[in-house]
Amino acid sequence: MDDLSMLYERLEMLIERERASLLTGDLDTLGALLSEKELLIADVLQGSNGPELPGLLRDKMHRNQLLLKSAMEGINAVSARLAALQEVRATLGTYDAHGRKAGAAPQPFARIERRA
Repeated sequence: MDDLSMLYERLEMLIERERASLLTGDLDTLGALLSEKELLIADVLQGSNGPELPGLLRDKMHRNQLLLKSAMEGINAVSARLAALQEVRATLGTYDAHGRKAGAAPQPFARIERRA
């Protein structure tokens, strides 16, 4: 097995590890794999005759890119939902008789008066 074939194999294994991390949501591992992947791709491109990766590796990297995009969309959706929940906790939203939004800040820890 020549050096270029070994680089292809190492890159393919790394891409599979990246995919597994994406599927399990292990974002810490993704960050660690990024620099290793960049170095391997640079080595592969330097050792090959052309400026492109083989089709199979390119396809797998594209697949991982789609997974990463979906993960980012999910993270953004969760972030937006948490922000909306935080806003609901911070204000009491109501509407007036004309359908315009009107709000009043809730009083935290309001006491209930007990009468005997």
